[in-house]
Amino acid sequence: MPGLIEKISQRWSISEPALFRVLCLFTLKENRAISCPVRIGAGDKAARSGSCGSGNGFCRILEYNPELLENMDGHRAAEYFKCEMIRVLLKHPYERQPAGCSLATCALASNILIAGNYRFNFAELPCAADYGLEKDQVYEWYCLRIQERCREAESGTGEDGVVARGREEVPHAGNPALADLSAEWHEDQFMVEGVNSIIRQCEESGLWGSLGGGLVERIKASAKARINWRTMLGGFRGSILSSRRRLTRMRPSRRFDFDQMGSTREFDTKLLVAMDVSGSIGKRVISYFLGVINSSFRYGIRQLDVIQFDVDVTRVMTIRQAVKFFSAVGRGGTNLQPAVDYAVKNGYDGLVLLTDGYAPEPILPRSASLKILWVCTDEKSYENNHRWMERTGRVCTIDKR
Repeated sequence: MPGLIEKISQRWSISEPALFRVLCLFTLKENRAISCPVRIGAGDKAARSGSCGSGNGFCRILEYNPELLENMDGHRAAEYFKCEMIRVLLKHPYERQPAGCSLATCALASNILIAGNYRFNFAELPCAADYGLEKDQVYEWYCLRIQERCREAESGTGEDGVVARGREEVPHAGNPALADLSAEWHEDQFMVEGVNSIIRQCEESGLWGSLGGGLVERIKASAKARINWRTMLGGFRGSILSSRRRLTRMRPSRRFDFDQMGSTREFDTKLLVAMDVSGSIGKRVISYFLGVINSSFRYGIRQLDVIQFDVDVTRVMTIRQAVKFFSAVGRGGTNLQPAVDYAVKNGYDGLVLLTDGYAPEPILPRSASLKILWVCTDEKSYENNHRWMERTGRVCTIDKR
């Protein structure tokens, strides 16, 4: 089976550059318990937190069942892998899941949309006509319409209690195959940005392989959504959460009751915000930076260390509550290295670095475990700098709307 996957990978590296780049985001893992040939897998704690050591900051699992794949010829097996890669490019497992829709419903809607926009010769995917649904609708429309029909069937209010008018009923949330396919789907803003980076690379090069124009337009449209930096900040803080043990008389020891002190754990994050106050940063942008800092306290952070820098660190502050105003000290040129060096030297777990990015790329020591979240001032700054920023961390923009 590894030989088959290796052949698929080698062939895609030449003929399917977009799909090959997506495949490289994943670690392949055998799973004989799943009822589908290939699916997005759960990964482990390191993979979920993005700390698995991959160069692009992402590490996710792609599971396959060798018992199901070995009964297929190579072309059919390749199409099931291709289907999952297209699903990832559309980001169905990681976002756009409408409220009130089960994951099984989302999986079916995803299959219908993919089948309507890509021609498979061997893989068996349902199409909209099979369930009496309109073709060329968006993913969310299929999710909501299928879920509505499922409710009608369960309540007996649909046409003769049947969900679909086609060859079979629309599977409900308990359908084993669809439930299995989507069991590990979850919101993942970091993975979304990793996929968006691939989409931008393909858009610049024009190398989409066998993906047709209609499907490519859908994929490109999905990458236009503005990154929510507040979600990124909350998830980033969670990914570097640490705990401290504290002895207390208020809680008994599980072994010795009140004869010995019990213990509790306090969760905290040693997080540094580095604020670029060079001359290229306007006062309005600095006010947005202040909003980033104040929003941190809504994510359970009790205090926050903040530094200002231009060509060097110009000011060091510790903030314990939201602030309305503080003065910017610096306003010279820009050098990002002092901010990174300060975070490494003082043992911070994470660095949120707010900048326009117009400076030489800083060097992160190999031994450093520091995680960096780059927050760019605007979309232009993001487009010009995100490629080198992604080599050392995750990247997003400030949404000023």
